[in-house]
Amino acid sequence: MTDLHRNLALYLQSHGWASLRDAGAAGRLWDHEETDLSVAVPHEVKEGSLDWRSITARLAEVERVTVEQVVADILFMSTDVANLRAANDLVITDTIPYEAGTAMMRDAWRMFRSCATTSMKVRAQIRGNYNKDADEIAGTARMAHTKRGSFIIPLLLPVSEPVPVDTVLVDAAPPEPVERRVMRTFAEALTKVHEVVVTPEREPRQEDALNLIFAGVSAEFATALHHVLSAEAVAEFGAEFQWAPVAGPHPENLNKVSIPAAAAPRVEAVAKVLRNETQDPGIEILTGPIVAVARDPEQGGTVTIDTFRKSRSTHVSVRVTEDQRFDDALDWMKRRTTVALEGRISRHGNVLMSDRHNGVEPLSARQLVTDE
Repeated sequence: MTDLHRNLALYLQSHGWASLRDAGAAGRLWDHEETDLSVAVPHEVKEGSLDWRSITARLAEVERVTVEQVVADILFMSTDVANLRAANDLVITDTIPYEAGTAMMRDAWRMFRSCATTSMKVRAQIRGNYNKDADEIAGTARMAHTKRGSFIIPLLLPVSEPVPVDTVLVDAAPPEPVERRVMRTFAEALTKVHEVVVTPEREPRQEDALNLIFAGVSAEFATALHHVLSAEAVAEFGAEFQWAPVAGPHPENLNKVSIPAAAAPRVEAVAKVLRNETQDPGIEILTGPIVAVARDPEQGGTVTIDTFRKSRSTHVSVRVTEDQRFDDALDWMKRRTTVALEGRISRHGNVLMSDRHNGVEPLSARQLVTDE
């Protein structure tokens, strides 16, 4: 099965179509119960072919959208998208000065590459030590044709399907594919910069450093963002994210963010703050979605997050002693909230555990906890 054929099948399944009969020699018939319509899908489908045009036209009719929208939805079933936008004051029919455009593409790549590395291990500075595996994932990203609306460049990252959920656990969610983790970190980093330096309209302080680091912001990321915002023609830089259905539940509250050019000096200050940051080598900072919760018979339970540790995908658990915190964790798992976990990690049998009980909370709400 080709990627296009798989995407088409996933689209049909997610939009109320079902194929209840065995496939024939030529293909498979899909039925739409609500409208009593059917569509025939051959075993081989090529974009732009007569079969493809017929199928997408029928789907557009049922969904009451344009054929172009249906095609985009099918093609992006397995692709995370960041629509990067540089709004500008010198608008000439959806164009931007050439120098500003090329600078945006160069520095957007630097931001994305740095987030690929910090998605696997958060750090204040990368200092040229980019993670090889992260670079390989970032290298699969593609740039699509620009879109109308100031200057918009779609950044496309193909994503894989999550591995099956362990049904032995009481409550579980699919783990996060590594490609999704990279794109989510990119979105988290932009959002955290907005929260720290745009919303409060103040200079970043040294105590802001850990919250920025948790979100995947590095000095290299902040420097590249500062370069984009400093371009004379750029009024703001932002991104709108589309999350591929094939990669599992969408990250919560990571849809759109923009940073005004007026924040450029404060973004530059973020880079300086991060360069001055030192971390306790005994304390680990881990982030990711919750993938399992197991309630204890008496009180609380165990919460497990899907994360990266020592540049490897892994699960780390933490003991939760409060029923309310456990219920919150179950809700965070269902909403695909990115959480943060901080503590000393050790192995208990086959399980990696944090020593800090109740030490898990949404990344957006995290506050620095002193080590006792």
